[in-house]
Amino acid sequence: MSKPAARLDRTGWLDLGLDSLGNQGPQSLSIHRLCKTAGKTTGSFYHHFSDHDAFLSALMEHWAARNTDALIERTSDKGEVVDRLLALNAEATALSARQETGIRRLVSRYPGLQGYLTDIDNKRIDYLHELLTEALPALTPAEARSFTEIEYASFVGAQMLWPDAGPSVTRARSLYNQKLISVFGDE
Repeated sequence: MSKPAARLDRTGWLDLGLDSLGNQGPQSLSIHRLCKTAGKTTGSFYHHFSDHDAFLSALMEHWAARNTDALIERTSDKGEVVDRLLALNAEATALSARQETGIRRLVSRYPGLQGYLTDIDNKRIDYLHELLTEALPALTPAEARSFTEIEYASFVGAQMLWPDAGPSVTRARSLYNQKLISVFGDE
């Protein structure tokens, strides 16, 4: 006799959603496909989410909490600004690029989610700007903001171009950050 599948709580559904999104794309997030993947009934899904839109909103919030809020919290207490930048680089490049690009594809499919993505991008940019402003005092705030936006755009672009790049990208981004600080931090 087979053992019944473990109960799936709200977080379990959201984790399943992120995994499905990263592995199979936005089309994998239909209620039917999620329930089939989980081996659960739609009743189990609706116990936690009133409808598909509520699930997608919760998924965006869950992704933001895991991949932005927790990342900022883990890196903000790493001591010197260079150490915080290197920790941020390591943490950010360790994120699932497939989930990150999946989120962007999801938002293009469901424009009502754009506000979540805009808020998260702005939060990430603001945190990086704070670090770069401290690390590169020779730059004006506007110059630091430009560097920040270019850095973030390269991060997002690299995820789109090379979702399976792995450690070589982490090393390259770390080297880039070290060189940037050594070139502009001494002015």
